[in-house]
Amino acid sequence: MRSKRRCAGGRGHLKNTFCITRGTNAFLSQHIGDLETLQTLEYFERSIEHFKMLLQVEPEGLACDLHPGFLSTHYAEELARDTGLPLERVQHHHAHLAAVLADNRVTEPAIGLICDGTGYGADGTVWGCELLVGDAAGCERAGHLRTIHLAGGESAIKEPWRVAAMWLQEAFGPGFHEELRIPFTEQLDRQAWLTLSSMARRGVHSPTASSAGRLFDAAAALIGLYQRVEYEAQAPIKLEAIATRGAKHYAYDLADEGRGLILDPTPTFRAMVEDIRAGVTQAEIASRFHASFVAMLAEAAETVARARGIDLVALSGGTFQNRIVLEDLMDELERRNLRAIMHASTPPGDGCLALGQAAVAQARWQ
Repeated sequence: MRSKRRCAGGRGHLKNTFCITRGTNAFLSQHIGDLETLQTLEYFERSIEHFKMLLQVEPEGLACDLHPGFLSTHYAEELARDTGLPLERVQHHHAHLAAVLADNRVTEPAIGLICDGTGYGADGTVWGCELLVGDAAGCERAGHLRTIHLAGGESAIKEPWRVAAMWLQEAFGPGFHEELRIPFTEQLDRQAWLTLSSMARRGVHSPTASSAGRLFDAAAALIGLYQRVEYEAQAPIKLEAIATRGAKHYAYDLADEGRGLILDPTPTFRAMVEDIRAGVTQAEIASRFHASFVAMLAEAAETVARARGIDLVALSGGTFQNRIVLEDLMDELERRNLRAIMHASTPPGDGCLALGQAAVAQARWQ
C-alpha cells in the first residue's frame, strides 16, 4: 500500500478524541467523551468535518480501535466502505505505546508499560496491565498482570468488592470467606458472592482481565475504603490519597510461563490480609500496596528489557495519573539504568489513543 501522509484516528466509548495528521504534524481534538449516545456521535462527526475544514485536509486513511463494538469503530468502518479509504484497526494498548513514543518523538523500540482499567485485547480478552515490546509499526505482548474473572462483567467496576473477593479467592482458595476473619469477609454478602463465584467458575458473564485499575479497586475494597463507587477511579483516588511514598513493599511473584512474564500479586494480598489482622492502619497498607505495585512493575520491566537488549521504557495508561506510582516507578527504573519516558503533551489516559492510532497507521503504511 502506498505511503499515506494524512490520516484520522479516533477511539470510542468513554474518553473519545480524534486526531488528524498532516505530514509529520498531529492535531488532536478536544475531549468529546462517551460515544454511546447518538447526540455525542453526531457532535463527533461534525467536529471531524470542522477540523478537516480548518486544516484544509482530506484524510487518505483511517484508524480506529480494535474493539468491534465501539461506535467510533462502526463509524470508521462505514466511512472506509463509503470512501474506499484504507482502515487500520489498532489494539488499545499498542495505541498507548505508540502515543507516548510519538509524544516524545521517539522511533526506536521500547518496553511499553501500559497500565489502565480495561482495553480490548488482541486475544479478545480484557487487557489492562501489559508489558509490550515494539514501536508504532508493531509490538508483541511480553508480559501481563495475572488474570482474574470480573464477576458480573462491568458491574465489577462499580462494585469493587467483587474484584477484592476474586483476588482473595486466588490467594486463599474458594473457602476464603469462611476461613478469614477480617472486616471485609465479615461484611461480605456471602449469598451474592456464592452466586458470582459460580458464574465466574462457569464463565458466565465473567470476562477474564489483567487490569491494573481493577487491582487498585480490589486493594481499596479489601482495606474498607469503598465496596461500591459512584464514579470512575473513585476507589484508586482514595487509596492514593491516604498513601505515602517510601514504604516497604510486600511480596509478589514473577513467573515466565512460556508465553510471557506473569506479574502475580497474590502474595501481596496475602500480606495485606496479615497486616489487616495485625491492626495495621489503612494508610500504611495503602502505602505498602503502592510500593509493591511499583516494585513489581520495575522488576518485570527490567527482566524483559535485559532479555531483549532494550533500555527504553515507555509509560502510558490512566494508572500513571497516580503520582506515587508514576514518580516512584520513574525513580526505580532510572536506578536500574533504564531510560523511562512519559507523556509530555498528551494525557496518559485514553485521551492519547487517537494520536497512537494515527501513529500506528502511518508507520504501517510506510
